[in-house]
Amino acid sequence: GFREIGVGSGFGRHSRQKLFSDRRSAGKTKNFSRNSHPGQVSYIFSDKTGTLTQNIMEFKKAYIGGRIYGNGTRPVDFSWNRHDNGEFTFTDQSLIDDFQKGNEHVDRFLKILALNHTVMPEYTEVDINGEGAPASMLYQAQSPDEGALVSAARAFGFVFTNRTTETIQVSRLDEAITYELLHIADFDNDRKRMSVVVREPQTKNIIVYTKGADSTVLSNLIKSTPENIRKGTNEALTRFAEDGLRTLCLGYKELTEAEWNAWEKKYQKAATSMDERDEKI
Repeated sequence: GFREIGVGSGFGRHSRQKLFSDRRSAGKTKNFSRNSHPGQVSYIFSDKTGTLTQNIMEFKKAYIGGRIYGNGTRPVDFSWNRHDNGEFTFTDQSLIDDFQKGNEHVDRFLKILALNHTVMPEYTEVDINGEGAPASMLYQAQSPDEGALVSAARAFGFVFTNRTTETIQVSRLDEAITYELLHIADFDNDRKRMSVVVREPQTKNIIVYTKGADSTVLSNLIKSTPENIRKGTNEALTRFAEDGLRTLCLGYKELTEAEWNAWEKKYQKAATSMDERDEKI
């Protein structure tokens, strides 16, 4: 089970309807694993009558370390952040203040948002050094949920900047940090959560960070989790639901080298199995 619950977080969703004639820009690929599929399509059937509905996910509130953030009324000024592109808005300066002061709960919350995803960055401009201009960075996300989470972390100062098959790079308050990427367990309808396993650059500890459905994450908490944490989280989730927000929870667990090696060996055996591979994985 997870050693501690990270947070419950809220998303606002709204729909936009646009006439075909209003939007003349080219479409953007959101799922890179589907690139080859459109060329195989001959016919498209739709029940729409001239309009498109676009789901927009926005990060609205968060419950972190016993406190709800996002209940302010004045928009936060993100001009201090050279990575900010001006597209994200939030109404609670205290979240940024606590992060910059070193609040460990807020730091871990933003770290999970910045590390646990399959987003790809794309730079549309270069700076004087020939490198990607921070504010021009676009995130290519497979879902609006992922895009909203990573964009929120970016605005607050924990910025996902790049990835390779073996690493994830971030900028934490303008300090470049590289995490060794050990494994990604993508979201599916059975697990109802997504997890990433990384090795921390300073301590070399192996940590699994997860995000997912409230019921799934809460049910995987270790039994020693204090009751006040469980109660406070459930109360926050209820309040978010009453506000009409979609919610998810974050959690983490530290693994020993022995635990990781044993799991990796078991996973590789399942992944290379010729029989019932998906079930074994």
